[in-house]
Amino acid sequence: MRYLKLPIAVVCMGLIGLGGLEIYDYFQEIALLKAAKDGRLEEVRALLEKGVDVNVIPNNDYGDAALMRAAFKGHVEVVKTLLEAGAEVDIRSDRGMTPLMPAAQIGHVEIVEILLEAGADANARSDIGWSALMAAAGAGHVQVVQLLLRVGADANVVSGREYLDMRGKAKRGSSALLTAVERGHVDVVRALLEAGADAHIEGLNGMTPLKRAREHDQSELVALLQAFGAEQ
Repeated sequence: MRYLKLPIAVVCMGLIGLGGLEIYDYFQEIALLKAAKDGRLEEVRALLEKGVDVNVIPNNDYGDAALMRAAFKGHVEVVKTLLEAGAEVDIRSDRGMTPLMPAAQIGHVEIVEILLEAGADANARSDIGWSALMAAAGAGHVQVVQLLLRVGADANVVSGREYLDMRGKAKRGSSALLTAVERGHVDVVRALLEAGADAHIEGLNGMTPLKRAREHDQSELVALLQAFGAEQ
């Protein structure tokens, strides 16, 4: 026999009068979030059939709904099931992120395709101005970058607030092209330039792609940027 340890907050809610039904709903919702994250498809289906809210958002530091968790982890069938059950394709986390953003950053091509087909906004931006295209470009996922560009993702938006890059360094004012150049992703840089990305785009600190390529001793990128007209 397994015993479920009640969170202190739930015990307190019971003491102040929260009914058994509400506590039951709470655990059902937590179960859906965990099942979606872990990719347990049959459990997800069973919970949805019981009427658990597919768009429930947990009260924690991230506020990631079930669709966000499944998209991040790459659980294709779970993502499809959640969408079929009415999951909001652009549901936001506490940081303003949509499911498309982590899927793009991790490089889950099929999930990116599914979300876009379901109507995901390719130009949605997080609270720090980060977009799915920026995330994919920074991670070097050229196929995802090409997918997003084909559906109209804007290659020339610049994030407007300070953010932490994948190495935990504070950055301010970047774009898909600037980020791809910094990480040395030649194929991504080429895809962005061929799609019309501005070779002279500046971050909020005045950094241009060519300056950044030179700063990082990326001779191949310097030549590529110059071939697309970059002069400084």
